[in-house]
Amino acid sequence: MSSLERNGFVFIGAGAVGTALAVLLRDEGMKIRAVASRRELSARRAAAILGGAQVVQSPVEAARLGRDIFITTPDETIGELAQDLADAGAVEPGCRVIHMSGALGLEPLAPIAALGVSIGGFHPLQVFATWERGRELIPGSTIGIEAPDEETRTYLFGLAARVRAHPVAIPPGARALYHAGAVCASNYVVAVVAQAVDLLVETGLSSVDAIRMLMPLARGALETIPAEGDASKALTGPIVRGEVAIVRSHIESIRATAPDALPLYLELGRKALHLARRRRTLDRKREKALEVLLEME
Repeated sequence: MSSLERNGFVFIGAGAVGTALAVLLRDEGMKIRAVASRRELSARRAAAILGGAQVVQSPVEAARLGRDIFITTPDETIGELAQDLADAGAVEPGCRVIHMSGALGLEPLAPIAALGVSIGGFHPLQVFATWERGRELIPGSTIGIEAPDEETRTYLFGLAARVRAHPVAIPPGARALYHAGAVCASNYVVAVVAQAVDLLVETGLSSVDAIRMLMPLARGALETIPAEGDASKALTGPIVRGEVAIVRSHIESIRATAPDALPLYLELGRKALHLARRRRTLDRKREKALEVLLEME
């Protein structure tokens, strides 16, 4: 296909992330030319949501249709897919091939870059349980962007702005650490809340009641961080108050009823103590007592 016949966006991968972004771009008046997926049903569903997008079974053939090709497949498939596109000559100078991985840099797209095609990374820093929820959450969220040249970076920054997101440049080589921080702030927060629910269930509460009770508390704690501008200033509770006896009672109770939860409690307690030290409100005696207590296992 000639460059003149290429137009619009092609999405290779039809999961929640790609579909959410495609819908937002469509709502901004941009043409979604085609959708490809290893699961034809997923591609057809995404195309039906988008209205007018062509369903193409082969990623290579789909890529031939668009000028902007977004790869939204699982991370482990991106390198192989990029090689397939390059080997088939499915993209050419004037195209842009962008992956949406949070953890990967631009190395998997090297075969495409070798053809003189622009490449980049465009990662919405948000959770995507469903495409509908993703469409709601991308506006106002951050997009982590990586590009090897200023022209592509500027284009991707503009694209993020079009979907009302906040673009941030991720330095080369920093993608894994950036993604680790994102995982801590999302997936691991879910894990911590799940552990808190389990502890409340041990008291005789139902999990439904425990979630209902804990979620306003969790939201309040998280919302205090930007309000205070610093996590150490947002910290409340027995660690920052130096309440050694209270922390000891927690440890004894957890050891007796839910011992598997104790390592996580102690590790989080040590992190909380680190934050409390930054506040400089603990006297040295209480700080040392907490340190010893939290290192006891």
